[in-house]
Amino acid sequence: MQNLKIVTYNPKNVLPEHAICVLSKGLNSGKPLDGPTPNSFVIHASSNEQARLIKSICMGLWKTKSLYPYHVGSVIPFIRIADFKDVLQNAIEKALITENLAQKSMQIGKLEEMEKVYLSNLTLIQEAKKAIYLSFIRHKRK
Repeated sequence: MQNLKIVTYNPKNVLPEHAICVLSKGLNSGKPLDGPTPNSFVIHASSNEQARLIKSICMGLWKTKSLYPYHVGSVIPFIRIADFKDVLQNAIEKALITENLAQKSMQIGKLEEMEKVYLSNLTLIQEAKKAIYLSFIRHKRK
């Protein structure tokens, strides 16, 4: 994927059809977002398949903290667009030569779905515990 177009988000510009938004400031720099924010980069992908691949790679870079060495700034860390583009381009090139890329991508998708189920179950467990605590805190005495 040569000449990947990455720009700083500007609300005046129209987002392309297959855009991926990635946080550019803070310790979560590189984290893929569901939509644009003032502190984000917009990556222009040419297709849904390319967008999914790029988003997966960005998620991997963020989860493994691979962008931390590129953080600059003394108060609020941020990543320069040129550094982000270089790191992303290298990661994409390595991913494209990886064997069974589609299978690994599918495995990640399945794990993410399992994670959502577990987080949902954990929320339900926490709510049940809270209800039990409230029942014996608010127990009325006769």
